[in-house]
Amino acid sequence: MNLFKKNDLVEIAVQLEDKGFKFYDAAANKPNISEKVKNILIHLRDEESKHRATFLELRNKVDLFDLKETSNWSEAVMYMNVVLDSHIFSGDDASIKLVAASKDEKEILKNAVSFEKDTLLMFHSFKKFVTDKKSAEAIQEIINEEYKHVEKLSQILKSL
Repeated sequence: MNLFKKNDLVEIAVQLEDKGFKFYDAAANKPNISEKVKNILIHLRDEESKHRATFLELRNKVDLFDLKETSNWSEAVMYMNVVLDSHIFSGDDASIKLVAASKDEKEILKNAVSFEKDTLLMFHSFKKFVTDKKSAEAIQEIINEEYKHVEKLSQILKSL
């Protein structure tokens, strides 16, 4: 069985931020993007880098970050793997392909919202299986960071 080990959730968060960075960078450089949306995409790209740094700092701060095995641990691992496999950017270059296939900036922003919501779902799912307070707080900190992106993107979409 492939168990999640110390800091694995933080490492997953860092990988997702890297994928988000690639998505926002490619989207900001796509032709025919308005200056307003381009600036927003660049801002979000830069926030992905900041979030990455936040999660790396969290990993160092929460040095006892462990998921304790419970009686339903195999269910937890199976569930986490399903969530990871269904994530909108599950492939290595999926984010770049998604930008290339987007017909306009509104579709790019909708895909960005989907990515952020998938990320939130994943971490809410992980939190369900955490038994200790320190781990739950660490996951909640990750959730809080990602929720800010959903709010920002939703506001932008409403303004278009």
